[in-house]
Amino acid sequence: MASEDKIRDYLADNLQLIEDGLTLIQKEQYLPNDQGASGFVDIFCKDKSGKIVIIEIKRSDAAARQAIHELYKYIALVKKTKLLKDSEIRLILISTTWHELKLPYSEFLNSVQFDCEGLEISTDDSGKVTQINKADDIPPPLPRKICRRHYIWEFRSSVDAISKIEALGKFFTDLGIRDLVIVSFDLIEKSFGLETMLYFAMQEESFDYYMDIIQRTKSDEAIKEFLGWIDDLTEESDRVGEAADNSWDGMGAYELLKPDGQQISHPEKAQYWFSDEKIKNVQVHRFGRFNDNNLTDETIIKEIVGKGGNSTYNLKKEINLTSKAEVNELCKSIEDVFYSNEVWKSAALGLIDYAKGKNAATFDISTFNNDDVLQSIAGVALQKLNFLPFFKVEIASETDLETPEVFIGSIEWNGQCPSLSTIVDDYFDGQPDGILFAAHFGEIRTLNSEIMSELGLRYLVCRHNEKDETQKVKVRGSSLVIETKKMGKTFNDFFVECEDFIRDVMMLYANHHSEFGKYLSEILARNEK
Repeated sequence: MASEDKIRDYLADNLQLIEDGLTLIQKEQYLPNDQGASGFVDIFCKDKSGKIVIIEIKRSDAAARQAIHELYKYIALVKKTKLLKDSEIRLILISTTWHELKLPYSEFLNSVQFDCEGLEISTDDSGKVTQINKADDIPPPLPRKICRRHYIWEFRSSVDAISKIEALGKFFTDLGIRDLVIVSFDLIEKSFGLETMLYFAMQEESFDYYMDIIQRTKSDEAIKEFLGWIDDLTEESDRVGEAADNSWDGMGAYELLKPDGQQISHPEKAQYWFSDEKIKNVQVHRFGRFNDNNLTDETIIKEIVGKGGNSTYNLKKEINLTSKAEVNELCKSIEDVFYSNEVWKSAALGLIDYAKGKNAATFDISTFNNDDVLQSIAGVALQKLNFLPFFKVEIASETDLETPEVFIGSIEWNGQCPSLSTIVDDYFDGQPDGILFAAHFGEIRTLNSEIMSELGLRYLVCRHNEKDETQKVKVRGSSLVIETKKMGKTFNDFFVECEDFIRDVMMLYANHHSEFGKYLSEILARNEK
């Protein structure tokens, strides 16, 4: 096998094999370092747009194991010695074998800010390159994230339910869904004779992962029908969710369990069930990588109900601002939760920078962002305040953890009472139940900001000053801007002054949605007493 030196020399003389327009600057480019180990870049060149290109060559698994460490070092040395920005640097890793490289390289790609490319080559004994191909990228390992698509099976007998957990776990793992939890719990108050429920949730995988299961287990006709079903879904999260459901739906879980009832669920619904007032004898049954002693039952349930950063509605998290990993995770969660709420999203991300600028110790955020203002209105009208959008950020300094600076989200109203029929005509083709369909399939999220504007509602963020006055604020960079215009009418004023609209929305949801119909029945029953 040719040595790295021979391969390097051949490629340096034939840079066009790697990419048209590369110009050699230096082979074995020395990079000095007065703070540690220096380095030598195999091929140092420039592309046709003027960017510096670092080319590193490896020819064995043993050498490949060192590659990622060297790449980090060379990039740091180039930036230090050449005064370059990330956007002015490219990296090309070339190896004759990628067996040891694929996984660490995929994680490397995911963590760096500059452009990288991997090439796999074949050579003869002289070092002449006989074949060169782009190395197949593999996605980096996914972090723990419970899929938002959950399921519940209902049983009249606790013994019957518990006896089927092992078989249910095997059902999923045999399909290829290896990482999952099944939470069993008894109801404190039996409903329709039901005693125990089995609550299923799984690790979220990629769309391709679920498609592999679907294509392996389902007929061509079923696959075609599913692909047609998701064809109009533009958000990857929606596509992943539908694929996650389809990967096991219809494969025999119901026939295996023979439950007395079943229902779909999600993190927001899980909050209703996982309550000390509703359930007892809670047990978490783990499969695959969830079977880890370092992962507590409390953490798993917290993530099932969406409090661990995996919900698109709820977020409750306190982080240490000196932890880059915690800050990055929180920023990703904020992007997910505030999908269509640009005001609260911008405020939350900006307040992180504001807190860093103040050298704050902790950043605590708790929020419920429904992304469906009509559902929020119906829920609050039916006396369910858990549907009310909520935003709170607390920033505490190291010297005063007990009195944090507090920012509260609010909704302001312009005073104009809207018409539900106008909303239905403008956004749902004149079909009132189209609102419920749009909510079920996630389409309402893309319309929510427009509907908010149509209702005369807008999100804002406030804080209390030293005089206990409420100030509207905006975050610009790491600075706060105090709005001079005083607070207008509130969401509460909207409910008081737009009674007809509120009633119409409430009845629409109560008549077309079983959960909201139940809320209305509870109100009517209380009133009769």
